[in-house]
Amino acid sequence: MNRAVRHRSDSYQPALDGVRAISVALVLLFHAGFTWMPAGYLGVSVFFTLSGFLITRLLITEHAATSRIRLSTFYVRRGKRLLPASLLCVVVIVIARAVGQFTAVEGLHRDAFGAVSQVFNWVRLDGTTSYADVFLHGSAATVSPFEHYWSLAIEEQFYLLWPIVLVGLLALCARRRSRSLVAFVGGITIVFAAAAPVIAAVFGADAAYWATPARLAEILIGATLAAWMSAGHRIPAWVRHLTLPLVGAIVVCACLFPTRGGPAYSGLLPAFALLSAGLIATIQVPGRAAAIVGAAPLAAIGRVSYGLYLFHWPVFVVLRDHGWDLTRPAGFVLAIGVTAAITIGSYFLVEQPIRRASWQPRRTAMFGVGAVGVVFAVVTLSPGTVPFFQADQAVLDAAAIDPASSLASLVAAPTSPPTTTATSPSSSPPSSPPTSAGSTTTGIEEATTTTMPFATSVAVTTKPTRPVRILVVGDSTAVRMAVGLSAWSAAHPDLAKVTTIWSEGVGFLMDGTITSFDNTEFAKAPQLIMTKKVPQAIRNLKPDVVVLMTTLADVANRQWSTAEGPLAPTDPRFAQRLTDAYRQTTTTLLAEGAPRVVWIVPPRPDVPWPYPEMNEPTRWLQQENTIRDVATTSGPQVTDVDLLRWADVTGAAQDKSWRLDGVHLSESGSGSLANGYLGPLLVNTALH
Repeated sequence: MNRAVRHRSDSYQPALDGVRAISVALVLLFHAGFTWMPAGYLGVSVFFTLSGFLITRLLITEHAATSRIRLSTFYVRRGKRLLPASLLCVVVIVIARAVGQFTAVEGLHRDAFGAVSQVFNWVRLDGTTSYADVFLHGSAATVSPFEHYWSLAIEEQFYLLWPIVLVGLLALCARRRSRSLVAFVGGITIVFAAAAPVIAAVFGADAAYWATPARLAEILIGATLAAWMSAGHRIPAWVRHLTLPLVGAIVVCACLFPTRGGPAYSGLLPAFALLSAGLIATIQVPGRAAAIVGAAPLAAIGRVSYGLYLFHWPVFVVLRDHGWDLTRPAGFVLAIGVTAAITIGSYFLVEQPIRRASWQPRRTAMFGVGAVGVVFAVVTLSPGTVPFFQADQAVLDAAAIDPASSLASLVAAPTSPPTTTATSPSSSPPSSPPTSAGSTTTGIEEATTTTMPFATSVAVTTKPTRPVRILVVGDSTAVRMAVGLSAWSAAHPDLAKVTTIWSEGVGFLMDGTITSFDNTEFAKAPQLIMTKKVPQAIRNLKPDVVVLMTTLADVANRQWSTAEGPLAPTDPRFAQRLTDAYRQTTTTLLAEGAPRVVWIVPPRPDVPWPYPEMNEPTRWLQQENTIRDVATTSGPQVTDVDLLRWADVTGAAQDKSWRLDGVHLSESGSGSLANGYLGPLLVNTALH
């Protein structure tokens, strides 16, 4: 039987709430960090399409009933529906900041203003972090609790503009006395669908994901479906058999699409939105499948899905920051439980009372504007944040070395041995050998463990006749280490002065091209620093010790020629070039007049990189062994400081507060390292 079903636009459909529930479930699983759900962000795309369908259906139904669309009434309804929970979430985050959360988040005030102003997607697009990086790199301590407001901003921007556009289209259709609304809406949808991949190609992957024009097609596909159905077209009854297969297809896409790259970052999500629109169309047909999607538990979740989406992200961030693994049953249950409790409280105590209030539109608008103003004021008066990975330039400047044409000699090495505190032989075995001649491990074999005592704290044995001049050179991890050194030297101006030359992404392997990630922005920095800035600093500042440290750049895959292709650090050709580069760097510094060169063996990053190969331990081990080998075979003027082993033996490697993002030292971590170990050690090194 070839039955067809006419859509009733004024009837409540539990299945639509069921779709909301499925969508928010995808997002929650993705944000919890389950690796089998790498593209749960597709739930947002489903939300987009459903929103376009519902809003357009609502507006067309109103026009059909009254021959007009009251824009003021529409905006008031949207405000009463969306603003209370949104502003409440902002206030909750601000309160959390006041009691000590989110202190290391860069630009928290900026993000809060963007969230309240409904332009967070543009705020984020103006930044330097991609959406994928939020989930593939960094710790919760550095992630903005407003990160999820980008999608709400896009929807709000659509709600602001689309009713005005639709009023114009309906007026145009009325003058032509034709039923061409579907053609107009469909034409606009096609334009934006075609624009999405163009935006991706011209402005990049982040624009494809965050820019409103690149995402409008997903919303407009739902709007086109609403216009088509409102024009009197019937949905064949047989499509009800596609409901569950389409749900399955959406879930499969969420499990198969990548977190980084893929359709979401190339402007192809409008194609995925066709699945969402198909699902919405099928549940317009009564049947068992629609009843399953609209089952009471799913419909109940769908009704509070807006609050679940709003509150889950800051809850997830806070729990992760306190050490909870949300991919474990206990962590996930706790995260969902806390989110659900806040959501239900918000829904019944704030959202529903305001939504049901019978205020006049003008009064409602006044309250809405006032509420937004109050939240703006609260955000303005709330404590700001200082991102932990941002170098404190004032500290660096206070400790900087003064240029000198000549310097008095440092005191001779003392006869008494340095005062140290060593770990006992029963301590946990370190991950790398002690820093001493003959202990270097070459190749990529894991270094053998040893029970030799290792100095975990060092004291200055003899006061120098003048401050030791320390020049730190390296990448962002080096400057974070140098901030602690600088603060220590400022507190001990008679012991040391510190100057830092650094740039993001700087390594000491200066040829070849990094292929693991885009390093174009920093590609010229190593040559500039090592061939110009450092030699000039050695001549002008006359440092007693030059300290070298890098982390990421020299363990990434590189390509020297198309014939070879990309090489990993574990490849013998790469390993030899890395060794040669480190030896050449050492030789150059000594030839320029550096009395001492200290290579830092960096602690390994404890973070999942967004570039899969960067998570291979062997590439980090290759760099570590190269540093040890170069340091122990380059003569008495060269040594290494094994921070990898120090962090392991002292337990700092397991202390989340030591490196908030798993890569860069925090202020407290850098300070403790400098105060009890690195600062005195470098002074002693210069004096010996």
